[in-house]
This record gives sequence, structure tokens and C-alpha cells, in this order.
Amino acid sequence: MVIRRTVHTKVDMVTITAGPELVPRESVATSGDLNHHLVEYENTYKLDPDAVFFPGKVKAIIKEVLEENLKGQTYKANLMASRCMALSDIIKERVRQLEMPRFKTVVLVLVGENKEQALSVASQCLWNKETDNFASCEYSKGNLHVVAMVFGVYQE
Repeated sequence: MVIRRTVHTKVDMVTITAGPELVPRESVATSGDLNHHLVEYENTYKLDPDAVFFPGKVKAIIKEVLEENLKGQTYKANLMASRCMALSDIIKERVRQLEMPRFKTVVLVLVGENKEQALSVASQCLWNKETDNFASCEYSKGNLHVVAMVFGVYQE
């Protein structure tokens, strides 16, 4: 991709009286005739990431966060919305510490009550299979069931 930028400038000799002598001085562009200079820039976009998304490390982070924060907890419907937000924020911050530059991180945490029923979770994404990836982990204790997913999407 070539980006073209036109720069308009004109250099005039302007005479300014400074005491008994005349001093020539350059001025900026005027409304008169303008010289057109074409500046071409090289493509600076990085097409490949310097680091990759680490699903194994991310899964370990998810598991650790869920176990630390849900240990001994039971399902309480009125607290689950705020707990989901808190868990997703903690996971997001810990994943950012892995320093995967130019990756956008999407964290999804689902909390449900475990009453021996079935639960299916599916997700679809449009992404580049060479650079993008995901990690997920489940946590189930007592009547609490949690599914956490982290998607790492490379931004060119």
C-alpha cells in the first residue's frame, strides 16, 4: 500500500529592514503559485505478530483465577452478575501481563447454577487461523458452575 501525501510550500525572498542593512528571509507558503512535492511512504504495517497467543499459559491463568476467587463459594443469583464482571476483569489483567503486543483480548465468563442439568456453550468468531487463538476452562464445585473463555485476536 502506498500512501501519497502532497506538501505545498513556496519559498520567497522577503526583504526586512533591520537597521541600515537588508536581511533576506524565507517565508511560508503564500496564496500564489505553489510547488507540489510528492512524498511516498513505505508500508509500515506489521503483518505477522512478534509473539503468539499462548493458549496453554492463558488456560493456566483462567484456572488459577477461578480457583482463587470461587473457592468455597455457592451460587447466589443476585451476586453472579457482579462476580462475572470481577472475574473477567481479573482474567483480562493477568492475560495482559503476558505481554502479547497487538493482540486484542476478549474475555467471556458464564456462571450458572449446577442442578445436574446439561449445559452447552458455543462460540463463533471470524478470525485468522494463523495468528488468532483462544483458551477456555471450566470450574464446577457444589451448585456453582463457571465457564471462562479468552480470545486473543491479532490486530494488524
